[in-house]
This record gives sequence, structure tokens and C-alpha cells, in this order.
Amino acid sequence: SPEENCGILEWEDREQGIFRVVKSEALAKMWGQRKKNDRMTYEKLSRALRYYYKTGILERVDRRLVYKFGKNAHGWQEDKL
Repeated sequence: SPEENCGILEWEDREQGIFRVVKSEALAKMWGQRKKNDRMTYEKLSRALRYYYKTGILERVDRRLVYKFGKNAHGWQEDKL
């Protein structure tokens, strides 16, 4: 949520679900806390993000640190919650 991301993520195109990771190591630390993995790095997180391409939760965007929610992602559109 915007209240929790503390400048870690920014929308590039909110309607299309495209966002940029601004603070990659902070995102990795936050993800590590959620997954109970104190040794999480952005390198490990990016491997997990690539897995989400296969499941349709994320779609590839050919720009560094930019991602797009895919057809199987839920809960990111405020008007559809």
C-alpha cells in the first residue's frame, strides 16, 4: 500500500499497472521481513519476481526496475478492491 511503501515504489502508469522500484534494497528487506528471510537481497528478490512472470502475476517490461501487474494479479486496482 502507498502508506507502507515509503518511496520504495512509484507508479509509472497506474491505469495499466506499471510501476518502478525506486529503492531496490529497501524493497528486498521489506520482502524478506514478510517472508521471514533476514538474508534477502534484491538479487534473490528479482529471481522470485521472474517466477511471477510464469504465473501471470507480473508481465515483463523491458526497462530496468520496471514491472507490470499481469492478468492474474489481484488487489492492485483501488477501484476493483
